Formats: sequence, C-alpha cells, structure tokens
Amino acid sequence: GAIGLSFIILSFMLKIPSRIIGLSGVVIIFAHNFLQGISLSQNPVIIFFSSILFRPAMMPVTSGLSFFTAYPVVPWLGIMLTGFGCGEFFELSQEKRRILFLKPGISSLALFTIIRFLNYYGDPLKWAVQKSSLFTFLILFVAEKTSNILVKILSVYGKVPLFYFITHLYIIHSLMFIMLIMQGIGTKEFLFGVFNNGRPKTGGGVDLYVIYLIWIGVVIFLYPVCRWYGDYKTRHKENKYLRNL
Repeated sequence: GAIGLSFIILSFMLKIPSRIIGLSGVVIIFAHNFLQGISLSQNPVIIFFSSILFRPAMMPVTSGLSFFTAYPVVPWLGIMLTGFGCGEFFELSQEKRRILFLKPGISSLALFTIIRFLNYYGDPLKWAVQKSSLFTFLILFVAEKTSNILVKILSVYGKVPLFYFITHLYIIHSLMFIMLIMQGIGTKEFLFGVFNNGRPKTGGGVDLYVIYLIWIGVVIFLYPVCRWYGDYKTRHKENKYLRNL
C-alpha cells in the first residue's frame, strides 16, 4: 500500500526536476520524525489519516475487524523520492559516481551517529547497548569499485526488487500451507484475519535452521526467474508499465 501510494504521488511530480524530487525525499527522511512529538486528538478520522500518512496504528472497525497500518506513506515516500532523484547519477562516469556516493554516504552515517548518540530524535525507541556490533558499509561506493561474481549476482535481484518482493511472498506463503498439510493439519483449521495468515491455533512449524534453508532455497530458486524478467524488461523498454515492477 505505502509503495503503491508513493508511486502515485511520484507520478504527479515527474515534471519537477529530478534533483528537486531527490532533495524533497532527503528532507522527508530526516525531518518526518518531528511528527512523532505531535499529540493528536482521538477523533477516528484524524487517527485514520495520520496512521496512513505518518505513524503505524491499529484501528478497530468492528468487533471482529481491525485496520492496521504497518508502513505509513510519508516515510516510504521519502525513500522513493530520494531513490528517484539519484537515478541521474548512474548516467555519469564511474569515477564521478564514486565521489557522489562516497560523500553523501559518509555524511549520512555521521549524522545518523550524532542523532543516535543524542538519543532524543529519530527512533522512538531509546538507544540500547547490544551484545555485538555490526559495521555499516558504503555499499554503493564499494560496489562501484568492485566487480566480482557476488556483485553481479546481487545486481540481478536489485534490477527487479518489487518483482522479487511480490513473487517471493506468494511462494513462501504457499510453502507454509504445504508444510502445515504435511504436518497433518487440515485446511479447516487455517485461520485468516488480523495478524492471521492461515496459521492455525494448534501451531505447526519447523526449526529455525529449516527456515533459513527455505529462505536460501527461495532466493536461489528466484535467481533465474529474476534474471529472465530483468532481461525481458531490458528488451521491452517501450513498455512503460514494466519500469515499476
């Protein structure tokens, strides 16, 4: 929903210079968290629209039906506008792209570190010390400098991200039903509704290592599919509907 609405909003902005669109996205990314400190009235209409645009919320419609917004539009719109604005960077030479990716990358990480160190703005959850540390890489900068089999494999998925996302959802959901049936759970026990995607109350499931194996298997299975679709998009550039999938 958030991605679809963001595409619709972006379609009305296409006559605006791409750099303005990109800067608008950056402003949204760094400034939208100011809205978290604004208290809203309990008016159902206001809560409904604020949840769609700005913040996640659960809204009961009836005694057995609720509306849950997990991905508000505005934060995702900022990401999409920024990505669209960066599109023209890939028309530049490789050396110029590396510089353009390096400077904003370092600046963004520095700003993120400062904001999280202040522990006041941004993430509503306060900073907590973890058991281990993870290092963030400037992926685009490194990717521009590196040419190896891993980069080529990842680029196959990167060229068709929405296609992969939608396809893999149907695959893993189908695998879940197959797994439940194999475990002797009848289809009448499947539950659907809020936070229920068919999983029965009786449980069912597999160990975590099996989940990882299934995940890796789905990724490998979709590699040739994504490669085929990426090549198909390249051969049919005249089809404007394929650009967004």
